[in-house]
Amino acid sequence: MLAQYERQAQHRHSNHPTQLVVVESGAALGACANISAAKFKQPVVTESKIAHSGAARNAGLAVVRAAGGGIVCFWDDDDWYGPQYVREAAYALQQTGATVVGKQWHYVDYDGEYMFRFNEQRSPNICRAVVGPTITVRSEDALSFESRYLDDILWCEAMRQQGATFSLTSMEHYVHRRHSGNYTGHYSVEQLVYRMGEGSYLGAPDYAVAAGERPATPLKAVRPHALWEEPAAA
Repeated sequence: MLAQYERQAQHRHSNHPTQLVVVESGAALGACANISAAKFKQPVVTESKIAHSGAARNAGLAVVRAAGGGIVCFWDDDDWYGPQYVREAAYALQQTGATVVGKQWHYVDYDGEYMFRFNEQRSPNICRAVVGPTITVRSEDALSFESRYLDDILWCEAMRQQGATFSLTSMEHYVHRRHSGNYTGHYSVEQLVYRMGEGSYLGAPDYAVAAGERPATPLKAVRPHALWEEPAAA
């Protein structure tokens, strides 16, 4: 996560100085104690006594509010965020006028072996929710998260009920990493494809594609509720 944050440096939004806030909880308590100041810009480190993503997000929001508030880009520690991720998110929040911006159509890397992009038919504009690891919102607009399963989905519903509007950023600059031992669910690649939206299989993971540095080459169309078969090698 620290390396990914440093990768953002040359693309950071010029009007928004940034600060990384790391929330440690559960098995990660104390993880940042030995960070080398010479290698990384020191993050603000705080703790959550409740080992849950909802509680961690609330702890991060509290730090930002105590520092005077501002735009918050929530990150998951096991996903990939491209070098222009923060810049795009901050710009979108300013330009669209939406309360929350983020992604629904995005790339997925499964076990470092398969790469897909899903929800390709989504409108790149108004939507009803965004995926949790890509939520961007101003701290003063954000409701608290619940410490329960699907806290990000429940949060989007609660925000919408309060009158919040949502807008999508591009499908680039983010890769959702899933694997067979993922803590949120032990999905096989077949189960992943079965439950996701319309999309394409792209072959082996290529993060330059996700960064927008070269075009994707779809090898096979995929759709939900259909059995997955990897295409035969050419």
